[in-house]
Amino acid sequence: MYARKRHESKLTNEQLNKYFSNPFAIVSQAIHIAEYLVVSGKAAEEWPDNVANEVLERMAEKGPEAVEIPVEETA
Repeated sequence: MYARKRHESKLTNEQLNKYFSNPFAIVSQAIHIAEYLVVSGKAAEEWPDNVANEVLERMAEKGPEAVEIPVEETA
């Protein structure tokens, strides 16, 4: 077994709710960002440990635009 990296911050709904109208919007945006990072290969480069947690942490800090996704790659 390997040791998992423990994240320092504890995420709460309140941290994410200030940027989104409802929990479904949070999940939808997190999935959209994670999917982009995995498909583009950027997840392995930037966040090799836990992409989902890293995406949520960044969303809590920066809101919906936590990761810039090029327009041509969203179509």
